[in-house]
Amino acid sequence: MHLKTTIIFSLLIIALSGCYRNMQVSSENIATIYKEDGTSFYDKANIFHINDSLSEIQIKLNYNNFLFLPDEETNTLLANIRINVFIFNNLNDKIAADSSSMNISTAKNSNKTQPHIIPLKINKSDKKAAFITILDLNNNAEEAIIIDIDKKNGYSKQWFLPIENIKIVENSFICHPDSLVKFKYLGDNKQDLKCYWFGTAFPIPKPPFILNNNTENKSLQFDSIFPIKYDTDSEILYFKSKKYGIYFISADTSLNEGFSILCTERGYPDILYHNSMIGPIRYISTQKEFNDIHTSSEKARAIENFWLKIGTNEEHARNLIKKYYSRVKKANTYFTSYIQGWQTDRGMIYIVFGAPNYVYRSDNDETWIYGEEGNIFSTKFYFLKNKNKFSNNDFILQRTPIHKDIWFRAVEIWRQ
Repeated sequence: MHLKTTIIFSLLIIALSGCYRNMQVSSENIATIYKEDGTSFYDKANIFHINDSLSEIQIKLNYNNFLFLPDEETNTLLANIRINVFIFNNLNDKIAADSSSMNISTAKNSNKTQPHIIPLKINKSDKKAAFITILDLNNNAEEAIIIDIDKKNGYSKQWFLPIENIKIVENSFICHPDSLVKFKYLGDNKQDLKCYWFGTAFPIPKPPFILNNNTENKSLQFDSIFPIKYDTDSEILYFKSKKYGIYFISADTSLNEGFSILCTERGYPDILYHNSMIGPIRYISTQKEFNDIHTSSEKARAIENFWLKIGTNEEHARNLIKKYYSRVKKANTYFTSYIQGWQTDRGMIYIVFGAPNYVYRSDNDETWIYGEEGNIFSTKFYFLKNKNKFSNNDFILQRTPIHKDIWFRAVEIWRQ
């Protein structure tokens, strides 16, 4: 454990093992993982493999969203937090194979910039899942996180530690063009690592009722390959990102496992530029409207005119823009894989319909429910996990004509 506390009011307690939970994660409603209101208890949660028997979960908390109450003895404002980690062999198991917990009591104005680190005994060749709960003990509130643990292959992304010019966005890693990208590889055979660049442009997914979507990642061929530089003193590896696309680092000759970095515009997952606003509009625009914006020589004005058209007045248009692109940012945050989050099937549904009321996940699929569970008038979307060498966050919507009417009603609400 490498966490240090310098504030007198910070107390850290770790209890390894012995805290087993009788539950089945696949039967738990985990809808809080896709919050729309921005009140998440954490900024980042990732796992990194340190050696063949040790791994670390790193969680950076968002303390602004916890309730601080006066301590009875010192009257100091304190947040009281518990982090529980349950390790399952798979999400359908009812009993955790291992567990850890961390209690945190911290003052409101203390300097809290470093992530909390929870060590785990994960052996090489293991493939498991971590179900994490973050509890605000002062407010009786809980948030869940699920992290896939892949130690089966020595080149999975969890053996790679970002150092510089790599942004962690939930399950994915992001860089920008013309950056010196630095990272460490904690596995073996560093000298065999190479970087493969994939420049493929992916289409925007079709609506949920169109069966021939044709946007799934089948078998991509890399466009270029180049060696990675290595600094022996610092043990840092680095390369220069030049273009948008996927940078895939691996020594696996079959290219089945590796460390993927999505190179995209600066500011991501935020929407900072007019060009970034165009693509997501496709979900609620006609084909002609979208083509007119895309081909316009004055794209900023074309985008503004689109929102004024469907918003009817400036105030309503501003509210629509704020709400819509807030969801686009959330989709980028939650669903980025080998493509931007808004461009995924889950991102599409999230943007148009908002956060689901119920979410259930197993090892192979994810189910979203809008409305009351068990109600025949509720809407259900079923996503199948796609085996993908670039990302374990790739889910494909099971499309059906049943979704046609509800899709058009949802789009029409945006356009009223």
